[in-house]
Amino acid sequence: MAAGCGVVGLAPDMDHPPEDSLQPDSSPGTRPWLLWAAFWVAFGVALRLALLGLAGESELHHDEANYIYLALGWSHFGVLQDAERYLWPPLWPWTLRQALEGFGRHGLWVSKLCLVFTSASVGASVVGLAARLGDKRSGLVAGALWALYLPLAAYTHMGWAEPLFLVFFAPALYLLVAAEQDAGRSADRKLLAAGLCVGVALLTKSSALFLLPILIAGLALSRGRGAWREGLRRAALLGLAIAVPLVPWTLRNAEVYGRFVPSGISLGANAFNGLNAHDLNFDVLPLTRRPGKAPTLLGLSRPAFASRHPDEAWPTAAEIPNTADRNAEEWRRGLAWVREHPFDFLRTRVKKLADFVAPTSYFVRHLGLRRYPGPLGKPFLRRVGTLWAMAAAALLMFLALPGVRVAWRTGRRGTWVLLACAVYFPATSLLVASSRFRVPWLPVLLVFCALALGTRGAEGRLAGLGPGAGRRLVLAGWALLLGLWWVDLPELRLCLEAAW
Repeated sequence: MAAGCGVVGLAPDMDHPPEDSLQPDSSPGTRPWLLWAAFWVAFGVALRLALLGLAGESELHHDEANYIYLALGWSHFGVLQDAERYLWPPLWPWTLRQALEGFGRHGLWVSKLCLVFTSASVGASVVGLAARLGDKRSGLVAGALWALYLPLAAYTHMGWAEPLFLVFFAPALYLLVAAEQDAGRSADRKLLAAGLCVGVALLTKSSALFLLPILIAGLALSRGRGAWREGLRRAALLGLAIAVPLVPWTLRNAEVYGRFVPSGISLGANAFNGLNAHDLNFDVLPLTRRPGKAPTLLGLSRPAFASRHPDEAWPTAAEIPNTADRNAEEWRRGLAWVREHPFDFLRTRVKKLADFVAPTSYFVRHLGLRRYPGPLGKPFLRRVGTLWAMAAAALLMFLALPGVRVAWRTGRRGTWVLLACAVYFPATSLLVASSRFRVPWLPVLLVFCALALGTRGAEGRLAGLGPGAGRRLVLAGWALLLGLWWVDLPELRLCLEAAW
């Protein structure tokens, strides 16, 4: 379903052409356009398949091993355990369990192979989003960007849940935007499919849980005052569809933990990592633990953005056996630390935001830790991969900013969906941040970047940099981005040196 919904109906909504200041669509007709879109999606899958072969059987790292542990425990004992300090949603451990039971020691490789091929739904959805919010040329640019964006492609040969999350979340975004642009039964079907995709995505990762009220409220308000009944009907339809896959898991958690848990339990554990007197950026932390190779993470960070009271870190609530109760207590301890150290909180929030937008990735970290026993770990490919991944991440964030202005100026219905995501995911980084938490944000950035590169203003400039107040906002955004990269420059230098 996910892959199909990204390919069928990708043609842009020509009932809402761009404003006069943008050049008209000069891309090919629908059939050649679909062939080119399919080419870029297939090319992206082929690149991911090549990366899987070049990586070799890499060593499991932290949560990768924890997911395997949960899958094996589920297979042997018939129950999904929590991870002591938190509960992960069940879909990725269940997927690993099926692969391990069906293919034995090759099960992990088979599960990664499935991630490679199902990633086509992400590429197709990105193409469709850019085409609907821009034009067909922007859709093709989005397909090329998705295919070649190495930090995202690398996740398909790792053992984290993020690529499976995007398999459902990216089509959900496309379906929501398409439903906003369509009417009647077509829109209702897309809303139902979008809700089911969001619900299944939340059974994979809980990072988008608090995005739900924003999306539901946006649907209720997007039709305007004159059609508030229709807006409420659409919002209710989306909410009910989301609930369908989540209700059984929620009832199970209520029985096990005695609490309402629709997705996962991790807020307290994230408070321990993010609302505390220490910095835990997992893009860099493992690199600092190589003997004799790097300073500590605290010694590496710029002092102006680190906690002034590192000795006042609070401990986990390990004495509480119930995982849900333990997380609630750790959340209370995190909020208490914020009240006691307000200036430390503000300083470290700047660092969290800098960690979130730093142009590094788990792929770069793995290269620096020599995690790849295959050809990908050889010096030449390791260095090329590092430069490619870091440059791609920097350019994507840099060029997405004028793309936001393009989306705002064209004013296509449904643009608010991506704008809401563009604000929501950086906001979550104020709690805990690393490049891994940026993964759900990437489809949005790819679409905005494609709008900037695929649309040309009548004056011949890069779209989004035309005259007006919006241009000053783009320049201010670039200045902020460069400032945050400067905050993380010591960490970026370490990542580059380690991989080099």
